[in-house]
Amino acid sequence: MEKTIRIGKHNVDPVLFERSFAAGCGPFACESTCCSFGVYADLAEKEKILAHREIIKKYLDETQTTDDTRWFDPEVVDDSDFPSGKAVGTEVFNGKCVFLNKAGRCSLQIAGSEEKLGRWALKPFYCVAFPITVDDGVVTFDDLLDKKPACCSFVDGRESSIVTACKEELEFVLGSAGYDELVELHSGTDGNKSLFHLGKIEIKVKTRMITTQLEHNVALVTGGTRGIGRAIVLALAEAGADVAFTYRSSKEAAETLKAEVRAMGRRTAGYQSDAADSAQAIDIVQKVVQEFGRLDILVNNAGSQKTGS
Repeated sequence: MEKTIRIGKHNVDPVLFERSFAAGCGPFACESTCCSFGVYADLAEKEKILAHREIIKKYLDETQTTDDTRWFDPEVVDDSDFPSGKAVGTEVFNGKCVFLNKAGRCSLQIAGSEEKLGRWALKPFYCVAFPITVDDGVVTFDDLLDKKPACCSFVDGRESSIVTACKEELEFVLGSAGYDELVELHSGTDGNKSLFHLGKIEIKVKTRMITTQLEHNVALVTGGTRGIGRAIVLALAEAGADVAFTYRSSKEAAETLKAEVRAMGRRTAGYQSDAADSAQAIDIVQKVVQEFGRLDILVNNAGSQKTGS
């Protein structure tokens, strides 16, 4: 159980007070690792990007595609942390997010700046906010890539606090007044004391990264080539499991992911599948058992959208 602090309309995770970046690390030293396997956008953000497609295309390089039909995953997922309650992922092209150029910079941000729209005008909310995120309504630090790139890895201590290092990102999420309140609360803690005395406590159950050893286990992750699913595949492999995964459309992303898992010394397989098709789901499970000899762990990460009149 973890307590959250109420700031304006937001619940804030105390981890922002308790953890720090190592010296010389933080969003300013971004290595673009978080963007490499695509990001999720609200459906309204997708439509805004497509409405500015001709402007954006001017700032794409030879490693990207100007075919805007290949910019977004066709699959829509349900997620209450997005304004519309639904999200869609950007596609992976040439082993990276379709909007990431060869220099590791976001073409959406470049287009927004160069066209005087505002540097964040075309970027999805969670792209701007990272490594700050909203998880089940709680503003927190996204530890998805902790200990992977140094820029998004944190440590215990007070070298460069998350509150200080992520000022722009937190102001974007909380607003200037909310950030000022966060700083005031932050200055009243020493990183070791609890926040019980603040009188703004709510109880929240949160999940953490996989920490157990999983050698000799076989896992299947649906929707494994992007975002959270991709991170789960790599975390399972790192913990010792052999990992199979499904994907909807990007064979290139699947091959890249398989290479990363094999580099860890684990067996892997990728199966193209539609999460909404129950017959395909049964077939995938049978294929995994046939190929790997067993199935111990199932992570049902992929979502499907059902429509009706």
